[in-house]
Amino acid sequence: MTKLITVIEGPTLAKAKEQIAKASSKGADLVEIRLDRLEPKALDQLSELPRELPLIFTFRKTAQGGAAEMEEAKRLELFEKCLEAKPEYCDIETDTELAFFDTVKKKHPKIKIIGSFHNLGEFPSLEETFEKMQKTHIEHYKLAVMAYSASESLKIMLFTQQHKQLTCIGLGKEGQITRILAPLFNNEFCYAPLEAEDATMGQVPLEDLIELYRFKTLGPKTRVYALIGHPVRQSVGHLFHNKSFPKNTVYVKIDLDVPELPLFFSLIRQLPFAGFSITMPLKELLGRFLTSVDPSAAAIGSINTIMIEKEHWLGFNTDGTGALDVLEKKQKVKGKKVVVLGSGGSGRAIASEAIARGAKVVVLNRTPERREALAKEFGCEAAGLEELGEIPFDVLINSIPVDLIFDAKELPPKAIVMDIVYWEEETPLLKLAKERGCKTIGGMEMFEAQAELQQKIWFKKS
Repeated sequence: MTKLITVIEGPTLAKAKEQIAKASSKGADLVEIRLDRLEPKALDQLSELPRELPLIFTFRKTAQGGAAEMEEAKRLELFEKCLEAKPEYCDIETDTELAFFDTVKKKHPKIKIIGSFHNLGEFPSLEETFEKMQKTHIEHYKLAVMAYSASESLKIMLFTQQHKQLTCIGLGKEGQITRILAPLFNNEFCYAPLEAEDATMGQVPLEDLIELYRFKTLGPKTRVYALIGHPVRQSVGHLFHNKSFPKNTVYVKIDLDVPELPLFFSLIRQLPFAGFSITMPLKELLGRFLTSVDPSAAAIGSINTIMIEKEHWLGFNTDGTGALDVLEKKQKVKGKKVVVLGSGGSGRAIASEAIARGAKVVVLNRTPERREALAKEFGCEAAGLEELGEIPFDVLINSIPVDLIFDAKELPPKAIVMDIVYWEEETPLLKLAKERGCKTIGGMEMFEAQAELQQKIWFKKS
């Protein structure tokens, strides 16, 4: 089982004791004492540290993120002295001289040595880097590299899967999934800060790993679901899905843009992913990577859900159904005039579903060619955004992920206004609509409705 490690930075002995107690209460399995961040006085008091959790002593050199500027000989001298407090582990950079490994093992044979290397520059050849790390006396290796893309994170996970006695971590926000999914690849360790404000380099707070992602229940047989698109930082999908997912499943977010699609899909097939949510700008681009697409999603030309069954990758769309199910709790759309702002993936799905339920749909879009093509394809009307005030309507649905503020006179007081942007509790459009006396529907309702439909697809619920 992957062990959760919390880093203890002090800088005083009293503060370090407090941090260790907190780490223990929150579920950490070990603590790493960052000797390079402790005050000199605390370094002389290491034997007084509580032993409720196993200790890892690390005296990181500045070239690999250490905080104490000093000559290498002085660093190793201090490190060796600190080891007299007999921690269970010590972490030594593998580019340290071999003689130091020999000395540590000779003087402290019971201390387990972790050989580490932190690459903070360009993404390296993992094979070549790992080969250079090999040293005698090392019981476990830790390789941490900056990940600059989703595909680089996938490469890290695949590499870890192929090597025993190796913990491989992706640094930076793009590498975050390598931490959350560490138990799937038999990583020995995963590092997590005590508090969210202490999280750096893509770290996930200890409490989030345990409570939100159910880290301690994950393993090689866990099925992974993910949101893919760009950007994904505003999405609350991980909060919604993880709280209701069945056992041995987990949901993560992966920032993925269009140029990376071919490489991403060639790598992801080698990993235990079972399904995806799709957000902009990918909804209309994924058909070629799938085995088949549900007829309704194919007709829309937009996919927001992928389910994987063995070798089959199946595409669906729940946006339109989710949005209209929520809307029709307030107003049936049959025979009503529905204006949809935007003709992207979500707009197309909503317009198509509204038409299927008998609405008279007008799609407003900035680009004449795009709106005219959609109008011809769906058999509906289309117009420019600037023409909103000239069109009478019963329902207005905004699917454009930007704030749009209209003249209040352009909103009929008896209309229903829906904005599918869910990361703002009240968008400028909804605020304006309320002031005008319109009924309003926030984006979170639609988000949850379409997300529940996704779970029905993934887990075959009726």
